[in-house]
Amino acid sequence: MKLLKNKMLQSFSIQLWSLLLIEIIFRLINGYPVFNYSLLRVFLFSAILATIISYLTSSLKPKKMIIINLILVFIYSFYSFIQIGYLNYMGSYMSTAVSSQLGAVSSYIPEFIKSLKPIFYCEFIPFTILLILIVIISKFNNKKTSLFHLKKHYTHENTIMLITAMIGVLSFGMLYYNFLDDRYMQDEQAISLRKLFASGSQPGLYIKEFGIMPYSIIDLKNKIVPSEVTLDTAQDTFIAVNETRKFDDSSWLEVIANENDSILNSLNNYFISQPISSTNDKTGFFKDKNLIVIMMESVNDIIDNPEYYPNFAYLKNNGWYFANHFSPRSNCPTSNNEFSSLTGLYADSNICTANIYEDNTYYESLFNLFNNAGYYANSFHNYYNKYYDREIYHPNLGSDKYHNASDMGLEISDFDYDWTSDVDMMEYYLQTLDSEVPRGSNFMSFIITVTSHGSYEYPSLYGDMYLDMTENTDYSMPIRRYLSKLKVVDNALGTLIDGLKAKDLLDDTIIVLYGDHYPYNLGDDLLKEVLTRDIDNYERERTPLIIYNPGLEKQEFTEYTSYLNLTPTIANLFALDFDPRLYVGEDYFSDEFAGIVTFPDLSWLNKDLYYESTTGEVTYFSDKTYTSEEIKQINQKIYNKNNASILAVRYNYFAYLEDALKKYEKEVES
Repeated sequence: MKLLKNKMLQSFSIQLWSLLLIEIIFRLINGYPVFNYSLLRVFLFSAILATIISYLTSSLKPKKMIIINLILVFIYSFYSFIQIGYLNYMGSYMSTAVSSQLGAVSSYIPEFIKSLKPIFYCEFIPFTILLILIVIISKFNNKKTSLFHLKKHYTHENTIMLITAMIGVLSFGMLYYNFLDDRYMQDEQAISLRKLFASGSQPGLYIKEFGIMPYSIIDLKNKIVPSEVTLDTAQDTFIAVNETRKFDDSSWLEVIANENDSILNSLNNYFISQPISSTNDKTGFFKDKNLIVIMMESVNDIIDNPEYYPNFAYLKNNGWYFANHFSPRSNCPTSNNEFSSLTGLYADSNICTANIYEDNTYYESLFNLFNNAGYYANSFHNYYNKYYDREIYHPNLGSDKYHNASDMGLEISDFDYDWTSDVDMMEYYLQTLDSEVPRGSNFMSFIITVTSHGSYEYPSLYGDMYLDMTENTDYSMPIRRYLSKLKVVDNALGTLIDGLKAKDLLDDTIIVLYGDHYPYNLGDDLLKEVLTRDIDNYERERTPLIIYNPGLEKQEFTEYTSYLNLTPTIANLFALDFDPRLYVGEDYFSDEFAGIVTFPDLSWLNKDLYYESTTGEVTYFSDKTYTSEEIKQINQKIYNKNNASILAVRYNYFAYLEDALKKYEKEVES
């Protein structure tokens, strides 16, 4: 009975079982394995945290101690609940690293709340149970044994509690450390458990292995002090020289020999040792043509509807169509995917990469490759920098001129679901071909649309403009508004095609068209109203990719690809001067193309299988099977590509490399 009155023991019990139950519910909802070694790690971490909190609260008055415990359990439940909802809505876990975006996206809170599924509220079961128990016990129990009338502790008892807490933390900590050994992990993982635990990288895998509450702590730590990222290239580095492309690496080798910074040299050694992709039958296929790349906001294959969207259908049916193209989302999905498209590097999925490192420069970016070939490169987006600082990072990526909504004379509504017109932007863009592009120069343009952006829940100018198009359907109003907005996107494509024809530029211009991500503001139930294919798991992220020119024959390509491969693929098609080793993306048409789509949690997909990194599950599509070692080797390559990208961005590596190479080349000349 004395034990029952012990405040520290009661607080410990409340914390331990509440934390453990919250974690188990979280895992069940997300489909993570429950009864394995990761549950032991969750239990031990919960025990450590419960011991610390129980000691810290044991000196408080009983009533205050119980209230604080109740508040903490509510915080745990609420945080887990929000993370599940964010994962469902955005496709990734929320990170404090993107907290700067919260004000910008505040108008989406009602839509986010509406997207929450009833099962998510099960995260509040531990809090509810605790609250009911406190009320019942405090109301019906004898006051001497009430939770609010616990035994008072004396000085010597406080000392005992301190010693008990220290022994408990030490014991649980030693057990926890033991269960960070790699023998308690799935065989295919490329990163060790201890590295994963210390870094907090790969949030999905981290949460699966350690739990949602440890992730909250490491995520906050990484906000203050970014985690260390390392390149483990022991199984992944090799010198590969393709006879069709040769490079004089003497200056680069000199840079390596004289570089004392271990991180910069790890990047030097990584990139210089990557395979040199081959020239192929598509090399120079578009040489000396103009280029327009259009990244369509929130567009997936719903737009593949000739009745509603004839201009998109025309481009698809008269050009190259990539049937298995994906645009996986991360935090800041538009900006991160845009960054990867223009650099051929992974964005750090936990942050708004281009925003955080907006002053970086990339001499190997798509803009700069065309600049070096004598093209005039510019970029366009019919919005302003409420979300992303394109006015800064587009010029640093090499755009000669970035145009936003103000430049176009477009008025911005106070409501985020009243976006500007893509048709107006295309009309403005066509004018710049006369007023801005130097006479006699080829041009390369990167255009980002906006009209089809969410929200679709509320009335808006373009969301309601073409509702008559779907008035005889059974579609829900959010779908109808989305389809209406897509009509504006399609009209903009028609405006562009007609304008290029009128200027006699269409024959000499290549149009690349792709979606930045699927319309995630629409839940699965709504998407299934217009899509007959499976949209579970990775299939949500499928988006269109088209390359069009009047001189092309219709062709469909079926290898799996993503925006990561756009820059090296385009560089090869235009026969630009580029070093394929400087990209983690690959030329789609090269013999070395791996045909792998990678997701932010480093799950991946190819024509044979889908590998889910958080569970280790493999789903096969073909008769070909892979051994655990083969899967681990692919994981290792992906892991290194991801880390090389993150380090290159974090240390502004390509600005360093450009300067270092120029320095040594000048020394040789002199």
